[in-house]
Amino acid sequence: MVILAIDETIDDGIILETDPGVIASRVTKPPTEDVAIKIDLEKGLEKGLFSAFNFAKKNISERLQQGF
Repeated sequence: MVILAIDETIDDGIILETDPGVIASRVTKPPTEDVAIKIDLEKGLEKGLFSAFNFAKKNISERLQQGF
């Protein structure tokens, strides 16, 4: 939820929204259509989550470094 809130707030290093009510409504809004979420359990859920976390961490680090 935090990552989604940050994504809704900042785009390419530009702050788009500062109103917490608007950000919260965007993050908590249910999807408008049915979205199938597929998790590959063959690799193991823990490994998949760990790789997703590392990917996000790397991308956030790069974005922050570009901004400064």
